[in-house]
Amino acid sequence: MFAEKSLNYTSVRTLVKGTKAAISSLRSQRGTFLQHLEEELPRLAEYGVQQPTDAQLNSFRLQIEQHYLTNGVQHLEQRLPHSGIISAFDVFAGNDFPDDQELISTHEDKDISTLAKHFSPNIINYSELLVEWPAFCYAVCMADSRNCTDTLKRLKQLNATEVTEQLITVQALRELYPNLSSLACIGLVIPTSTVDCEKGFSTVGRIKTQKRNRLSFPVLERLLYI
Repeated sequence: MFAEKSLNYTSVRTLVKGTKAAISSLRSQRGTFLQHLEEELPRLAEYGVQQPTDAQLNSFRLQIEQHYLTNGVQHLEQRLPHSGIISAFDVFAGNDFPDDQELISTHEDKDISTLAKHFSPNIINYSELLVEWPAFCYAVCMADSRNCTDTLKRLKQLNATEVTEQLITVQALRELYPNLSSLACIGLVIPTSTVDCEKGFSTVGRIKTQKRNRLSFPVLERLLYI
């Protein structure tokens, strides 16, 4: 999931919780590879690898294996401490907006309230956001039956990431829904996806080859922008 460019915010909380549980379970029940590790070690003797003692194996389990798994869980918690907040950003998914007019006014009230409480008063105005949200939902859901712009009509077919992009880039939407636009900015910069940094690593590998390994950092940095 973290390698996907268009992030499904709804999946974040479930996947974080599941990943933490899976890593934690390895502390008591080792994975398939580590279960058979001690059986495979004698085969390395023919390559000159010395057979570890029981004390060394126990030291590996306690000081390296267990420590590694503990750090893995802690790293996940530190990277995504507010997974519930991140999941709430899926409220912007236009393709999940209701068709029933009676449901529009209360659509995802819980999630929008969660975001409003978390980011007010420093970033957004709580009361204004709660007014903007039902108005925005109504405008999107009723766009097809009214004389609205193509942009507004298209929002109903977009996912959460695409809708937040529209709230930022379309001037009319920014002016009509300033607090929703501010939330959209936050949603788009949440560092949950590793796509961009992985692309950067790949680009560096293509530019700084073995024959060009003396490239200085300033030169390499400028080449990355080309």
